[in-house]
Amino acid sequence: MNTKNTELNTATVCSNLLGALETKSQTAPNIKWFENENILVAKDGTLIRTKSKSTMPKDGNDWIFAFPKVPEKIKQLAEQEYHISILSNQKGLFIQPGQKNPKKELLKTQLKHKITTLANQLGISFWFFAAKTDDIFRKPRIGMWLLMALHANNSIDIDTKSSFYVGDALGRPKGWMSAPTKDFADTDLKFALNVGIDIKVPELFFETYNSAPPIPEPIHCKQLVTDKNDLGSIYDGGYSDFISTITSSIEKNEKFVVVMIGSPASGKSSFVLDILVNQYGLERVNQDTLVTFKKCLDLTNENLKLGKNIVIDNTNGPKQTRANYIRLSKEYKYKVYCAHKYIQDEIIAHNNNYRAVSAQLKSAHDWIKTEENVQKFNQEFKNKELQYIFDVIPKPGNFVSRIVYNTYKSRYEAPSKAEGFDAVFVVPFTPSFKSQQDELLWNTWLC
Repeated sequence: MNTKNTELNTATVCSNLLGALETKSQTAPNIKWFENENILVAKDGTLIRTKSKSTMPKDGNDWIFAFPKVPEKIKQLAEQEYHISILSNQKGLFIQPGQKNPKKELLKTQLKHKITTLANQLGISFWFFAAKTDDIFRKPRIGMWLLMALHANNSIDIDTKSSFYVGDALGRPKGWMSAPTKDFADTDLKFALNVGIDIKVPELFFETYNSAPPIPEPIHCKQLVTDKNDLGSIYDGGYSDFISTITSSIEKNEKFVVVMIGSPASGKSSFVLDILVNQYGLERVNQDTLVTFKKCLDLTNENLKLGKNIVIDNTNGPKQTRANYIRLSKEYKYKVYCAHKYIQDEIIAHNNNYRAVSAQLKSAHDWIKTEENVQKFNQEFKNKELQYIFDVIPKPGNFVSRIVYNTYKSRYEAPSKAEGFDAVFVVPFTPSFKSQQDELLWNTWLC
């Protein structure tokens, strides 16, 4: 990734696997390391591939330049006074605070040795950032760009039109320029899109190829959002039918219970709170709040006695779980409606990531302003230590483990009226936002 400042030409070459820097002298640079729970930083570093051709390096000496012309190309950038930074995802280095992991400590030592060896060979000033945690700093999120811009580049304005990113995780298919395998990811491409700079293909940037096949554009999960109501014959209708039904029941003073079905990060609870509770006055029963299933049944029973309309805001995947609420509701002569919050797996993953990093992204967004292809940065961070930035970035939110989703899917049983429901509706996920900033950030690439 190359970036250009409006005051000083800067370049950042970013990739997980390739790249190198040409030395200006034989003098070994003074490497200054910074490390905390989130990130590992060195002032001076480079990008490479393994000499052994293994996917993972065997040791700190297992590296070579990815392309013969890498040193020459990087030297040209340095001579043009570009700022050069390397941004690398290194989740494998993360060690839980207070714990010891000799294997990961060895990997970190080998990585530092690799960077040190390269820096001793190269005389060009550059920065190396390694994201160890799954938060704002992990690409394709913009956290490492933020650190580069605020600290390494000292909050100097950046000309995004003249800046670019060199990366090999581009989502290219097998056979692209005769490649024997497909790219392992498309993280670099998404990162460049998030930052708003050009992406450079390594084979074209470092070699003499004049052209290459187009790179497939990544599909953002927002393109998968559907408002279709006819997602299956098991449903009696969609969102509008569901709303019409409960509205009619309220007007007729018919008492009812809504049993929600939906995975974590499906938007189920937001729908319940924003629509069913705030607009229609239903009483919410939620196990995240009440902790135990028994307390959920007890609160449901109490509200039934009081003649309240109720919504059961739990995942409710298994039939047996739903049966308890249906049986209890029927004892009080209530109608029971099922509302299935339908969502694709890709959107679940995106929502989970958004929930975890949204507060951090909002801070980052507030610190960067773009005006006519120029990024301007909050001058509060000028000449500040790196730790100062970490101290003011919010902590990440809760990230729901993939195990939780897999457990829900393994226990999920499709709902039907045969269970005792008076009607079964599908409510497809559609994103709703409280601000333009929320919408802007949700529409970025997060995974």
